[in-house]
Amino acid sequence: MAAVAAPRRSTAVRQTPASSRELPSPAGCSPLIGRMASLDGLRGLACTGVVCFHVYNVTVPDLSRRDWPAAIRFTLTSLGTSCVTCFFVLSAFLLGQPFLRWLLGDTGRPSIRRYAVHRCLRILPAWWAILTLMVAVNAQWLIQQPLKLVSFVTLTQNYAGLGHSVVPHGWTLSIEASFYLAAPLAALGLAPLLRRLGRPLRAAVIAVGLSAAVAAAWAYHAGAIPLLQRHQLGLTLPSFLDAFALGGLAGLTVILRPDRRPVWLPLILAAVAFAAGMGELTRFRYELAAVAFALVILHLEADVGALCRLLSSRPLRHLGRLSYGIYLYHLPLAYLALGIGLIDRGHGVQTVPATVALLAASVAAAELSFRLIERPALGVARRAAPSRRAAQTEGAAAPATT
Repeated sequence: MAAVAAPRRSTAVRQTPASSRELPSPAGCSPLIGRMASLDGLRGLACTGVVCFHVYNVTVPDLSRRDWPAAIRFTLTSLGTSCVTCFFVLSAFLLGQPFLRWLLGDTGRPSIRRYAVHRCLRILPAWWAILTLMVAVNAQWLIQQPLKLVSFVTLTQNYAGLGHSVVPHGWTLSIEASFYLAAPLAALGLAPLLRRLGRPLRAAVIAVGLSAAVAAAWAYHAGAIPLLQRHQLGLTLPSFLDAFALGGLAGLTVILRPDRRPVWLPLILAAVAFAAGMGELTRFRYELAAVAFALVILHLEADVGALCRLLSSRPLRHLGRLSYGIYLYHLPLAYLALGIGLIDRGHGVQTVPATVALLAASVAAAELSFRLIERPALGVARRAAPSRRAAQTEGAAAPATT
């Protein structure tokens, strides 16, 4: 079977890229979020990286032992987890902004009900579809163990020690779902502490809190927390907290910045961070990747430059809009191709055609899934949402681009 995502400190693969083909931007959502096509493109590029990662780990399985330049080997062997990191940073950047604006006193409280309904109906129907397929084909035993089945249905399988089983790449969805729950709870818990503070002090407290979360995650990864051994948290939200907190910091920076003038320094610093992760600081490459992606987002937010134009191109935007479905279906399709002999292990010459074919099949499956499963579910979310007047009063909690 194709290589699948592994825990944080290995050559892993990705997360839930949440598609952006959703409802129009709700009331109270930052207007810039709705028009940032480059973020769709970034998500599409990361999703393509996941597909590539799974193909060449089959066709060229001995990458780490190849006599290639270290930077190339490290890039290829860590591409999966790097793409996961990108998705997590993007989720926090987009979904966190309505809560951050509320905490700063700029808007009313986001509608928690709308947020919860939208998140559930955005990811669960397609997840249940692929889970049903995988159980029927390869894991009928799960039907006989209802508690384990419930953990998969509710995306809590990581916390039951089943992260890589049944749907091997579904572990990232479990972490994403954990963030969906933690974000509003954290905002609701922090709000009373900020109530009597002015906006500058509120911003400072939020920035310090997010920075502390990043520092705690890095300390854990470095083995500097005595009570926790490295990897002890495994496939849980705290293990990836730095990526989400950095996405939140990027969102806070965008809100506080008074204009959208071109910002080139973040892009330069992002390149430095990526390069550092491929050099002597390789053991921290995923932490550095999270920093780099947050900086790239700050550059893209200015909506200028060659990188922004590239990521805003129609093919990458289309991949980004379908990225959730592509992610869900590409690995089962890879298993099918292996099973019937369309892809062979250790045949490097197959890498390019196999990648193109798998990506095309995954896009087709994702498009079908969107039309038959995801779009109807989003229609239900639209009907279940509060009235427009209520949304304007409370704010909105589910940006259209995630």
